Amino acid sequence: MILEEFPFPVQRIQTDRGREFFAYSFQEKLMEYGIKFRPIKPGSPHLNGKVERSQRTDLEEFYSTADLKGSDLKDRLREWQDHYNQFRPHGSLGGRTPWEMWEERLHLTPFRDEVEVKYDSTAERIRHPVYRIDLELMEREKKIGKQLAHMGAMPQSRRSSCVPAWLYPPLWYPSVYRNTRTVGAERISIGRTATHRDDLLLQ
Repeated sequence: MILEEFPFPVQRIQTDRGREFFAYSFQEKLMEYGIKFRPIKPGSPHLNGKVERSQRTDLEEFYSTADLKGSDLKDRLREWQDHYNQFRPHGSLGGRTPWEMWEERLHLTPFRDEVEVKYDSTAERIRHPVYRIDLELMEREKKIGKQLAHMGAMPQSRRSSCVPAWLYPPLWYPSVYRNTRTVGAERISIGRTATHRDDLLLQ
């Protein structure tokens, strides 16, 4: 597993809004490992500038010379990763390697159990790939949270194993939900102004 290759616990993953990152199984796995998912706004590659720069370096220094159909590609990728992290000087790090930078900050690096204690599963939710809809879902969930707090209900984890399907389903499977989106017990018909709210939430 890729997480085991990191010498420190991964606390947060920031990505663009590629659909592959919004797969329900992927987001659930992040929650399972206590990793926060923070997709950036659409059309904002500068927010992922370090990733964009590293990909440019990959293209210029590795892929331009590698045989992508070669039988040894996997081994060459491993060699490049080791070289990039342990031996290649980085201008953004003052000529140091990522490994040297990590060693300098080792005393600041938390242990896995410390990260797990601070992870608040009730603050995380399954994110929608469409930014506008994602914001709408966030606002509606805040409203639902206030209603639950008013009723004295405790917030629950957003992991589907802990939450009933009607409360927090995967929201972007049109084959299942067709033209509707469901937030908590509130069902909204897309393209209409009227909404229907179940009594489950209001009793």
